[in-house]
Amino acid sequence: MSAADMRRVVEETQRLFVDKFGAGGDLYLGWAPGRVNLIGEYTDLNQGYVLPMAIDQRICVAWRLRANPGLSLYAHAFEESRTVALPSALPSAPMTEPDWTTFALGVAQLCQRAGCEFNGFDAVIHSNLSSSGGVSSSAALTTAISMAIQSATDHWLEPLASAQLCQSVEHSYLGVMCGLMDQMACRMGRAQQALFIDCATNESFDVPFPADRAHVLIVNSGVSRTLYSSEYNARSGECGQAVQAIRDLGHEIASLREVDAALLNTLAPALDATLARRARHVVSENHRVLQAKLALTNGELQRFGELMFESHASLRDDFAVSVAELDEIVAAAGECPGVLGARLTGAGFGGNAIVLLSPEHEAQVEQTISARFTERFGRTPETHLIGAANPASGAQSAAM
Repeated sequence: MSAADMRRVVEETQRLFVDKFGAGGDLYLGWAPGRVNLIGEYTDLNQGYVLPMAIDQRICVAWRLRANPGLSLYAHAFEESRTVALPSALPSAPMTEPDWTTFALGVAQLCQRAGCEFNGFDAVIHSNLSSSGGVSSSAALTTAISMAIQSATDHWLEPLASAQLCQSVEHSYLGVMCGLMDQMACRMGRAQQALFIDCATNESFDVPFPADRAHVLIVNSGVSRTLYSSEYNARSGECGQAVQAIRDLGHEIASLREVDAALLNTLAPALDATLARRARHVVSENHRVLQAKLALTNGELQRFGELMFESHASLRDDFAVSVAELDEIVAAAGECPGVLGARLTGAGFGGNAIVLLSPEHEAQVEQTISARFTERFGRTPETHLIGAANPASGAQSAAM
């Protein structure tokens, strides 16, 4: 997203707010980018390594304090207004029927607990970020709301603490036992950089992304998925079962992060076949991320792309989270001149694939993938090119 595009989203959010809630009072803004995970899928759940990148599509929130308790919300994407009460107690279990307001409620309650002082607020949510899956729209939403609240209350959390707060919303309010990668990428990612994260320690550092030599194309499979209705938690559980099975064989490990390929090959015959495949994906994916970080650092884009293809094959065969549409996108990309790599991104079960390609081949690659996809599935996939974006932030709005 260019600076002009970002200003346009912010200005549209401000106008929407005035339309819905009127002018006057101090208006605050919070925004956050989505993210794509270049490589390292389901490794964050297993204290491993990931390499995401914040993207230049964002969610923007306009926020104004009000004296009355509770939240009055408008989501432009759904053209829906809702009023939500703020309970005094945190939920003892995830919401039984979560929706988009659950994210706002969760962030508001946890921000209050973290020291942000307010009774209630009016807010408008606006975005040019796809909600189809794989670009962390939920993490961007919680991050944007938290940035607006922190800006309005002038109570700023450290970036890691802010990311952890948003992760807690997923865990406690939605029952999605996600890792911290999405929230860290949305909160801490920077322009022209990927973000390498060690999920065992939450340490992170930037890895330069050569935007002059490689672009990222997102291709939407058109298959909708939501984490809390998918098998995401089931895969997490299978990883935990694999850890316990390895412990039962006499190896004291805390997570699959501590297992290497040699040990897993030795133990595989004694493991349940499904658990062995799940573990093999995580172990091999951790290794791929470390290799990918080195390749990107050294500017070895061909090698980086090879690792992306290998990652997709592992997610398809060992972790079983791909679908036919994603496989077709990746296969078509692999036959295109100028494509360096491709893989599904995000939790799978639908959502998006990403394609790493040389800039001069953009039009041809988009056309070829779309034609192949349409021929097989009878519909044209949504595609868009993305760049690496600056991190989430918040500020007081200019008077309107």
